[in-house]
Amino acid sequence: MTILPDSGTILSSISETTASDIDVCDFASGRRDIWFRVEGTGDDLIASTCSDGTTFDSIIEIVESIDGTCTTLSCVSSNDDAQGCDSKSKVRWSSSVGTTYFVRVLGFTPTTSGDFELAITTSMATMD
Repeated sequence: MTILPDSGTILSSISETTASDIDVCDFASGRRDIWFRVEGTGDDLIASTCSDGTTFDSIIEIVESIDGTCTTLSCVSSNDDAQGCDSKSKVRWSSSVGTTYFVRVLGFTPTTSGDFELAITTSMATMD
Protein backbone atom coordinates (compact mmCIF):
# COMPACT_ATOMS: atom_id res chain seq x y z
CA MET A 1 0.00 0.00 0.00
CA THR A 2 1.33 3.45 -0.92
CA ILE A 3 0.85 6.17 1.70
CA LEU A 4 0.79 9.87 0.90
CA PRO A 5 2.29 12.04 3.66
CA ASP A 6 -0.27 14.00 5.69
CA SER A 7 -3.14 11.86 4.36
CA GLY A 8 -4.36 10.68 7.77
CA THR A 9 -3.76 7.72 10.00
CA ILE A 10 -3.54 4.13 8.76
CA LEU A 11 -5.19 1.56 11.02
CA SER A 12 -3.71 -1.90 10.63
CA SER A 13 -2.48 -4.99 12.46
CA ILE A 14 0.42 -7.42 12.50
CA SER A 15 -1.66 -10.10 14.25
CA GLU A 16 -2.39 -12.06 11.08
CA THR A 17 0.87 -11.37 9.26
CA THR A 18 3.79 -13.72 8.85
CA ALA A 19 7.40 -12.86 9.51
CA SER A 20 9.53 -11.71 6.62
CA ASP A 21 13.09 -12.93 6.19
CA ILE A 22 14.33 -9.44 5.33
CA ASP A 23 16.93 -7.94 7.67
CA VAL A 24 17.93 -4.47 6.46
CA CYS A 25 18.22 -2.34 9.59
CA ASP A 26 19.39 -3.25 13.09
CA PHE A 27 16.46 -5.51 13.97
CA ALA A 28 16.52 -9.23 13.27
CA SER A 29 14.30 -10.88 10.68
CA GLY A 30 11.70 -13.43 11.74
CA ARG A 31 9.27 -10.96 13.32
CA ARG A 32 5.68 -10.28 12.27
CA ASP A 33 5.67 -7.19 10.09
CA ILE A 34 3.86 -5.15 7.48
CA TRP A 35 5.35 -2.83 4.86
CA PHE A 36 4.05 0.45 3.43
CA ARG A 37 5.41 2.39 0.45
CA VAL A 38 6.07 6.15 0.63
CA GLU A 39 7.37 8.31 -2.23
CA GLY A 40 9.86 10.98 -1.20
CA THR A 41 8.64 14.58 -1.30
CA GLY A 42 11.90 16.41 -0.60
CA ASP A 43 10.67 17.19 2.93
CA ASP A 44 11.57 15.77 6.31
CA LEU A 45 9.05 12.99 6.97
CA ILE A 46 7.99 11.42 10.25
CA ALA A 47 6.56 7.90 10.63
CA SER A 48 4.91 7.30 13.99
CA THR A 49 3.00 4.56 15.82
CA CYS A 50 2.98 6.72 18.94
CA SER A 51 -0.76 6.67 19.68
CA ASP A 52 -3.30 4.96 21.92
CA GLY A 53 -4.37 2.83 18.93
CA THR A 54 -1.05 0.98 18.94
CA THR A 55 -1.42 -2.01 21.26
CA PHE A 56 2.05 -3.60 21.14
CA ASP A 57 5.76 -2.84 21.48
CA SER A 58 6.41 -1.56 17.95
CA ILE A 59 9.52 -0.94 15.89
CA ILE A 60 9.65 1.22 12.74
CA GLU A 61 12.27 0.88 10.02
CA ILE A 62 12.64 3.26 7.08
CA VAL A 63 14.16 1.45 4.13
CA GLU A 64 15.18 3.06 0.84
CA SER A 65 14.60 1.21 -2.38
CA ILE A 66 17.71 1.63 -4.52
CA ASP A 67 15.99 0.36 -7.68
CA GLY A 68 12.31 1.23 -6.95
CA THR A 69 11.49 -2.35 -5.90
CA CYS A 70 12.20 -4.61 -2.93
CA THR A 71 15.23 -6.12 -4.67
CA THR A 72 17.92 -3.72 -3.45
CA LEU A 73 17.24 -2.09 -0.07
CA SER A 74 19.22 0.21 2.19
CA CYS A 75 18.43 1.15 5.81
CA VAL A 76 17.73 4.88 6.25
CA SER A 77 16.68 4.92 9.91
CA SER A 78 14.93 2.88 12.59
CA ASN A 79 13.49 3.28 16.07
CA ASP A 80 12.32 1.19 18.98
CA ASP A 81 10.71 2.96 21.93
CA ALA A 82 10.74 6.66 21.01
CA GLN A 83 11.18 9.07 23.89
CA GLY A 84 7.78 9.93 25.37
CA CYS A 85 6.03 7.10 23.50
CA ASP A 86 6.49 4.22 25.96
CA SER A 87 7.12 1.14 23.82
CA LYS A 88 5.94 2.74 20.57
CA SER A 89 8.08 4.18 17.79
CA LYS A 90 8.72 7.36 15.83
CA VAL A 91 11.26 7.97 13.05
CA ARG A 92 12.20 11.19 11.25
CA TRP A 93 14.13 11.17 7.98
CA SER A 94 15.00 13.52 5.13
CA SER A 95 13.29 12.29 1.98
CA SER A 96 14.40 12.90 -1.59
CA VAL A 97 11.97 13.66 -4.40
CA GLY A 98 11.39 10.57 -6.57
CA THR A 99 12.92 8.13 -4.08
CA THR A 100 10.84 5.15 -2.96
CA TYR A 101 10.87 4.38 0.76
CA PHE A 102 9.35 1.46 2.60
CA VAL A 103 8.06 1.92 6.14
CA ARG A 104 8.23 -1.38 7.98
CA VAL A 105 6.20 -1.77 11.18
CA LEU A 106 7.17 -4.82 13.21
CA GLY A 107 6.87 -6.26 16.68
CA PHE A 108 9.66 -6.32 19.24
CA THR A 109 9.72 -10.14 19.49
CA PRO A 110 8.81 -12.91 17.02
CA THR A 111 5.54 -13.53 18.92
CA THR A 112 4.51 -9.86 19.32
CA SER A 113 1.20 -9.06 17.65
CA GLY A 114 -1.51 -6.42 17.82
CA ASP A 115 -3.10 -3.40 16.19
CA PHE A 116 -1.42 -0.10 15.33
CA GLU A 117 -2.03 3.38 14.02
CA LEU A 118 0.61 4.66 11.61
CA ALA A 119 0.88 8.32 10.64
CA ILE A 120 3.27 9.69 8.01
CA THR A 121 3.60 13.46 8.27
CA THR A 122 5.74 16.26 6.84
CA SER A 123 5.89 17.97 10.21
CA MET A 124 8.99 20.01 10.88
CA ALA A 125 8.40 19.61 14.64
CA THR A 126 11.33 18.47 16.71
CA MET A 127 11.50 14.88 17.83
CA ASP A 128 11.21 14.51 21.60
